[in-house]
Amino acid sequence: MNRSLVLLIALLSVTRALALDVNRALTQARLTVWTSESGLPQTTINTIVQSHEGYLWIGTEEGLARFDGIRFVVRDRQNAPALRSPFISCVAETPDHTLWIGTYGGGIARMRGGRVEDFHPELLATDRIRQFHAMRDGTLFIATAGGGLLRIDGDRVTRFTTRDGLPSDRIWAIEDDGDGGLWVATHGGGVVRWRNGRVVQRITTGLPNDVARAVLRDTDGRLWIGTDGGGVVVWQNGAIVRSVTTRDGLPNDYVRTLLRDSNGSLWIGTDNGLARWRGERAEPMGIAEGLPNGGIRSLLEDRERNLWVGTAGGLVRLRDTRVLSYTRREGLPVDTIRAILEDRDGRVWAGTEGGGLCSVSPGPVRCLSKAEGLHDSIYALLESRDGSMWIGTDGAGVVRFRDGKIVGRVPGLPNDRVRALVETADGSLWISKSAGLSLVRGGRATPIKAFEDRQLRPLLELRDGSLLVGTDGAGLWRVDRDGTHARVIAQLGHGLESDRVFSLAMDSDGTGVWIGTSGGGLSRLDFATNRVHSLMRRDGLHDDVVFQVVDTGADLWLTSNRGLYRVARDRVRAAMDGRKSDLSGTVYGTTDGMPSAECVGAWPSVMRARNGKLWIATARGIGVVDPKNDTRNMVPPPVYVEEVLIDGNAAPPGPLRVRQGAQRVELRYTALSLRAPERVTFRYMLEGYDPNWVDAGTARVAHYTKLAPGDYTFRVIATNEDGVRSRSEARLAMTVDPRWFETWWARLLGIALIAAAIWGALRIRIAAMRARKNEELAHLATELEDANRQLAVANERLRALSYVDGLTGVANRRRFDEALEEACSAAGQHGAPLSLVLIDLDHFKRLNDSQGHQIGDEALRAMATLLATRAESRGGLVARFGGEEFAWLLPGVALDAARAEAEAFRLVVRDARIRHDGTASGVMTASLGVTAATGNAAPLSLVAAADAALYRAKSGGRDRVEVEPMAS
Repeated sequence: MNRSLVLLIALLSVTRALALDVNRALTQARLTVWTSESGLPQTTINTIVQSHEGYLWIGTEEGLARFDGIRFVVRDRQNAPALRSPFISCVAETPDHTLWIGTYGGGIARMRGGRVEDFHPELLATDRIRQFHAMRDGTLFIATAGGGLLRIDGDRVTRFTTRDGLPSDRIWAIEDDGDGGLWVATHGGGVVRWRNGRVVQRITTGLPNDVARAVLRDTDGRLWIGTDGGGVVVWQNGAIVRSVTTRDGLPNDYVRTLLRDSNGSLWIGTDNGLARWRGERAEPMGIAEGLPNGGIRSLLEDRERNLWVGTAGGLVRLRDTRVLSYTRREGLPVDTIRAILEDRDGRVWAGTEGGGLCSVSPGPVRCLSKAEGLHDSIYALLESRDGSMWIGTDGAGVVRFRDGKIVGRVPGLPNDRVRALVETADGSLWISKSAGLSLVRGGRATPIKAFEDRQLRPLLELRDGSLLVGTDGAGLWRVDRDGTHARVIAQLGHGLESDRVFSLAMDSDGTGVWIGTSGGGLSRLDFATNRVHSLMRRDGLHDDVVFQVVDTGADLWLTSNRGLYRVARDRVRAAMDGRKSDLSGTVYGTTDGMPSAECVGAWPSVMRARNGKLWIATARGIGVVDPKNDTRNMVPPPVYVEEVLIDGNAAPPGPLRVRQGAQRVELRYTALSLRAPERVTFRYMLEGYDPNWVDAGTARVAHYTKLAPGDYTFRVIATNEDGVRSRSEARLAMTVDPRWFETWWARLLGIALIAAAIWGALRIRIAAMRARKNEELAHLATELEDANRQLAVANERLRALSYVDGLTGVANRRRFDEALEEACSAAGQHGAPLSLVLIDLDHFKRLNDSQGHQIGDEALRAMATLLATRAESRGGLVARFGGEEFAWLLPGVALDAARAEAEAFRLVVRDARIRHDGTASGVMTASLGVTAATGNAAPLSLVAAADAALYRAKSGGRDRVEVEPMAS
């Protein structure tokens, strides 16, 4: 397909939604900067033009650069001697695909077929070119600095000066008047209308010193004129109808360039920043908003509706993204956002880390913090049924907020970090904290004993009024509506892949609960079977960390440290049911507008607003996604083979022939999708060599070595960031010439000689091979036996290592679970007793807080050593059960004997006198829970009984042994 036709189809397929949204602030556009460190020859960007292929051509003071979004290819006086000056002031492409290059002081060059040639040096050698203006018929008008107005028609050059009626020979800009003439902006002569070789109208009113540096005609026939100190003036029907200056928001009144984009916004480039005019006021953007320099030299909107800004300090791209961001630039006081809530009036609130509570939308952003009596760090938000807001803080409890002020606090709460808040159907308030769970009824907070000292996270009310409680290290629990009974629902090894539960969300069909974990991926509790199924990265999930889950019915939205992940809900359910399913969803990261890929794990850190939009808290602000308007880039990326290197040397243009003996062929290709070029992917194939297409990812080069003689065709196709493919592939035919010994006659001769040699050698070889055969077989048998022996030893070592806790050196939880299963089975078969002792280091959290985690780790190792030494003489298995808890499994030991062993070990721990500043005695002590069963016993029941005994030992004062007999 013709390249021009491909580009025309691509252009027509662009949607207006891709252009910079007038309803978004400029600070919410994604801004990318390229400088000389990125490959530009110099950072003053005088001109930007997009050619018919889709390349950007960028003129700088040190040469011309071609840009495909990834790589700059520079044309300067070293590789293009026809450029009489390195100062490229303007570039234009005419309908015949000639690229015209204007220099400042070196006249004009043009490029055709990749070759740069000087144009009429005898006439234009020293001209200072300022702007090209190409007419539809191919005629080119040229503004010069002192040489008047030039017209190029074919190879004919005509010059117009003051002798022909122009008020000045210093021309800044040219614009079509829509009626076959031109508007010409001059220095000292105002703006004139030029038609048929003469001036027919002149504008000087409102132009300081009669200088006009930019001129633009809009669709309504108005003329926008950029002045030298007077901002922008608007001329219509023979009069100035308005002006735009610094009083209207312009960053500077010295205007260099003007552009009207596809959304109708007027972009104004000044000597001190960029501005967007939307009819009422100019919205400025300068260095503070991310521009590398305030001097704006050029503007371009490309075919994908990106806005390119040429500054005196680098090249800038502005584009809208799928994710709308709110950061410090929009008024947030800090980077890190913890919790987000939409109240019944539609106002969005954000709890921040250090900046208090902020009202974000509708804007502007307003915040309440210590000055208003509110804590600066907000970790949980909840709107009550009466319209007030419960606010959970980091260390200052829970407060009630209404009408802009604090109206109450929950009494009796310790200074813990509040993790989550839930108001149940009966009006009770449940508070999840970093050290326990509290139930608020009648204005009083009651701690739930089952969760004392446990780190908790999300809460979820079920239909029967009970509550699911996610813990940070103890799995998923369920507590009744009064908080009197609590039990484990799922833990590591029993449904969950991690005991750290970060998120709970009801399945949209009401048949289960989604469970987000840290390190264990996504799980789901099925109400019908009461079973838990999990998916992780190894199964195709985006990440093993899931901070929060939002179920919108059709899709699941998951947050992690690697961005926001959208995946079809039915695909996830299918994968959890064991069916083959593709989990490759959509990932939203910083290139999509997320302020940070690092989402957070507070509650709620993702909020689904009434209008369906998702608000996501991140470590650097808030991201907002509209699932119903997830704009895609529908422009197919044109793909080209740019260059071929044969053994490191560029191949000449024309039919490609690879010379005899060439070792390496390198094909460089590109795709011209400038919206997110770093995410464009490629597939290629060398017909005659590759059996299938090669997925190259984002690589833009293919390498082949030592190709056999023959004819080949290289084919490459591209896919943009939204999965839209090139409409046609790029193809390049090439022939690899044979060397003399690869010709048909050389091969025939070689075959004959080889056949004769083989016949002579074959008879000799057969005899020798027979002699060595038996020796080789014997040697192979010996080697195989040695290899099998080494493999068995290695397997045994690996098995042993997988059962050891890395910190303490005793058995880990996995080994304990297996040993418990085996011991319960053996006890059931033989009717033998089986005892279990659970040991917990008293006040271990205080030890960590007062003496540091290193001391805590040493205490754990010391406890493990004491227990292992005891077990060497008494028997049984010692394992680290989790955190500061250890387990001692005693097969064949009855309850009384186990209790005696536990009491003896308690004294051993006390006598060891391990320093502990957090206890009254100043030394480490331990609490022990003992249980035993005879005959059949379920592993979970045995653990639950020992845990109950341990809980009594801790709640009864610690440093003691408690026994929980198993029910017979």
